[in-house]
Amino acid sequence: MIGVWALASGARGTGTSDEIYEAMRAGHAAVEARSVAAADAMMGLLGLRIRPPFHVRQFCAACTALVEGCALRDRAEAGIRGIVLPTGPDGADQDWTLLGVGMDALADQFFEIDPDWPAGAPS
Repeated sequence: MIGVWALASGARGTGTSDEIYEAMRAGHAAVEARSVAAADAMMGLLGLRIRPPFHVRQFCAACTALVEGCALRDRAEAGIRGIVLPTGPDGADQDWTLLGVGMDALADQFFEIDPDWPAGAPS
C-alpha cells in the first residue's frame, strides 16, 4: 500500500496518476471509516474511551502506520519477532513482536477507562 501511495502521489498532475490517487484516497477513506467504527464499538464493549486530546481517527491512523511499517520490516529484519516479555500469568514469559509492543503502547496512550460505562458502574 505504501509503495502504491508513493507512486500515485509522486506523479500527480497526469490524468492516469490523478485517477490512481483519487481511487487510493477513496479506498483509504472507506477503510478509515470502518476502522473508526470498529474502534468505537470495541471501546463501548470494553468500557474504554479515547484519552483527550486524542481522537479515534488518530488512533486508527497510528495503528495503520504501525502495521504497514512492521509488515515492511518483517520482510527485511530478523529482530521484529521473538521478543520475550514477562506478561503471562504470574509473570510467565510470552512471545511478542514489535507490532504487539507498539499496539500495546498505542492503546495505553490513546485509551482510558470510561467511568460512565454502564457495565462498569457500581451496583
